[in-house]
Amino acid sequence: MPKCAFNECRNVTSRFKKSDGISYFRFPRNPIQCAKWALIVGRQRNQQNFKPNRSSVVCSEHFRESDLYVTDKGIKRILKTAVPKIDLTEEDEESTISEEITDSLLLDIDFSDLIDTTNEIINNIPDDIFRSAFENNDESSKKELTPRPADPTDMIYFQGELDKRRKRIIEKEKVVKKRNYKNAKKTSLFKTTLKKLKKKLRMNARLRSKPVKLISNLPKE
Repeated sequence: MPKCAFNECRNVTSRFKKSDGISYFRFPRNPIQCAKWALIVGRQRNQQNFKPNRSSVVCSEHFRESDLYVTDKGIKRILKTAVPKIDLTEEDEESTISEEITDSLLLDIDFSDLIDTTNEIINNIPDDIFRSAFENNDESSKKELTPRPADPTDMIYFQGELDKRRKRIIEKEKVVKKRNYKNAKKTSLFKTTLKKLKKKLRMNARLRSKPVKLISNLPKE
């Protein structure tokens, strides 16, 4: 069962659950927010290049009370902007992390290998029920979204993604042009061969249509 990613934290989903006042949150799907989490956890673990995986979680004991809220159904969740804290009394930790992410964005995280859900609590329930509950929550969270000022880190990330897609399009265009050139050569060769074959067939047809002249006046010996 998943264990809290913080080093020396004893909270494990199989031992301490919601009934014990402990909730577990997966790493966010948003790459910028996920990078912030990974940087904080990496610092706490003394691992500079810490990379979360699908089962990586952080328990509720590493978030401020102001970052947590309880839904009408009694489910504890965290704000989308919340980040775990190494020291809950340190006020400037989040701003420091944001500056480092903005300045470098050097974390080599495989975001495609991260979880497909955001801020979802891990409970001992069947996967199909968990998935259904998340989808319903995802729809409601979309309705609650409000416009926010543009984040420079978002601009850097999306600009990078845009450049990658442009390069892929250029590479695909080169492949298509090369393939079209080969196809054009094959078509030209086929047409030339077809013309030669037709010409040969016409010559054979003419030879068959001519009557055979018998030589009757051969010289006698």
